[in-house]
Amino acid sequence: MLRILNVVLSRCTVLAQLMRVPLPRPVTPRVLGVDDFALYGGTYGTLLVDATTRLPVTLWEGRDAEQLSRWLREHPGVEIACRDGSLTYRQGIAAGAPDAVRVSDRFHLWQGLSRRVQEVAAAHRSCLSAALPALEPPGSEFPEDAEADPGAADTPAGRHAQRLFEAVHALTVAAGVVVFLAGPDAGYITGARIPVDGGLGAMSGQPRVEI
Repeated sequence: MLRILNVVLSRCTVLAQLMRVPLPRPVTPRVLGVDDFALYGGTYGTLLVDATTRLPVTLWEGRDAEQLSRWLREHPGVEIACRDGSLTYRQGIAAGAPDAVRVSDRFHLWQGLSRRVQEVAAAHRSCLSAALPALEPPGSEFPEDAEADPGAADTPAGRHAQRLFEAVHALTVAAGVVVFLAGPDAGYITGARIPVDGGLGAMSGQPRVEI
């Protein structure tokens, strides 16, 4: 661009001038996301993100509850705080924004749920085979309920997959797995109740989602 404008100026000088331009004053988001990130080696930092616009708000080195609570006190207006399962961030949000609704972020909620499902499935592996439907004999190509369900697959593999899905769904309902998710554009979870063999609380000793 400088060559086109016939301006004799180095790009380093231009960048230095741009760095002197003050940044706009950050607006306190209504929905704040709090998470950590790795800087290098074992050094971590804290990142605050506007969960509505998905834009970063600020960051600093370290994971300190007092620093987070001080930032929240200096920037009132946070109504929902979305975080992971860190006790440090929980304490910082409770001290800095006690009236804010604290929720678990979608990634860590699904991560904890998937791990717990794997543990439950591994513990009951021996009894899972009894809950699965038996395969159809090779000669049964058209079951009696084919007319009742015109959308069903007309192959033994397709019908077996349908029965397998229904069996897993019945087991899931019987176990009482209930998950309430926010809209796809929200980026955070508004609540969850997972009472499966102790639920997610069995992993950390406390519920991961707070309302």
